Amino acid sequence: MSQSLLLNLTTYCNALCEFCIVYDSLNKPELNMTDEQIFGALDKARAEGTVEVGYSGGEPSVHPRFVEFVQYASDAGFERQSINTNGLKFRKQKYCQEVIEAGMTSVDFSIHGHIDEVHDKLVARKGALQAIREACGHLVELRKEHDFHLSATTVITRDNYQQLPEICAFLDELGFENIRLKYAYEGDLRHEAIINQVVPYEDVIPTVVEALDYMAKRPGGFHVTHIPLCLLGSHAAFSNDFHRRRTLMVFRKTAESGDAAHRFRKDGDACSRCQVRNLCTRLDGAYEEYHGRPELVAFESHEDVEAMFQSAIDQYPIASTIIRYTRDAYKRNRDAVDPKPVSVPVPVGTT
Repeated sequence: MSQSLLLNLTTYCNALCEFCIVYDSLNKPELNMTDEQIFGALDKARAEGTVEVGYSGGEPSVHPRFVEFVQYASDAGFERQSINTNGLKFRKQKYCQEVIEAGMTSVDFSIHGHIDEVHDKLVARKGALQAIREACGHLVELRKEHDFHLSATTVITRDNYQQLPEICAFLDELGFENIRLKYAYEGDLRHEAIINQVVPYEDVIPTVVEALDYMAKRPGGFHVTHIPLCLLGSHAAFSNDFHRRRTLMVFRKTAESGDAAHRFRKDGDACSRCQVRNLCTRLDGAYEEYHGRPELVAFESHEDVEAMFQSAIDQYPIASTIIRYTRDAYKRNRDAVDPKPVSVPVPVGTT
């Protein structure tokens, strides 16, 4: 399995999302990667054959040299470059064009409401959703001349979980190719804002299922993540957990290699005998402390997993391509080792 590179460019952010899992590290310049580290990590990864790089933060687009980094990576031979962004900088058409022409191949917007009141509150930035509307307009136009992927991630929170179907319909209207529903979780943090935004699984699942039902009946990509697979029933066929993503995650002072989705996760009671334990993102490390122990029901055999996929195919013929793609990933990865990230040396170098 090839390894991708994930660069946490900066801790600076022009928003303050209540559910941010790096909330405690935001806007701390002493934790920012140096430009030398960024260029050095790109050089080292490319020399080792890596062709995919993602940019994270903080908000990566606020780095004053962001477009330069994208161009540098493109010139170095990176074939795929992605960013998860709050979209505020992309409000300007010129900026959108600069990023895309520098070599960005995938732009993923964080969008957490279908109305301004919900989204703007969650990111603590008035006008944030309107900025995304304008940014989407620019990028949809640019896609007529440039080949890149446009997607959206919605973090499921206390403020928006009852509106997930409406949010998904709104994202369709904006022209996104793929929609990801990501359960908010505490990570290894204890700040009050994120604790208050995390909703117990039993409350969230019904509206998650309703949103997945909506998306399964129309063209377009979608998936859900960070919810234990056994709680989703046949809708587990739409989980991204079956796909393994070996990533080198580089920060200012540390680096980790593994699957980023498995940071801060832990087993529940039933996990030890579950056949997809090595793929499922399982429980957040702090979930039981705040919400109690959920009732998990293990997939006792691989036949149980196959039956789940077949049930989904029977129920959702329009989404059968997505389901079969996920089932193929399961077959490929079902015997893979635990993907929990491990510490590795921080790449260094100069340009």
